[in-house]
Amino acid sequence: MKTFEKFFPDLLPQVPGCPEPVAEQALKRAAQRFCELTFAWRVRLDAISLAAGTDEYELPLPDRSELVRIEIARRGTCDIAVATQNDVRRDMDYVECYDGRTVIVNPVPAATADLLLTCTL
Repeated sequence: MKTFEKFFPDLLPQVPGCPEPVAEQALKRAAQRFCELTFAWRVRLDAISLAAGTDEYELPLPDRSELVRIEIARRGTCDIAVATQNDVRRDMDYVECYDGRTVIVNPVPAATADLLLTCTL
């Protein structure tokens, strides 16, 4: 991945007097916005090992990344729903993540299993 400084030769002549830290922050925000709108950065996260009786797990996000949304969830060998704040169905197996860092599994696992998530970052 290129560092934002690699873009300075093309960017800074277009904005004379712009401090490099300001330019770097603007490039970072533009990249974040691009990923949010296009869902271009999609990855399969490392498996999360579910434990019986535990419903909340930290997402294994890559360094310097932020979750946009969970696209696909698989618990063991079964696909499960991904709930959103506007569409939570309590009558099915699902995962939800409202803080961008923690995934909640419903129902609470009764046995160990792996949770596989494909996410847009």
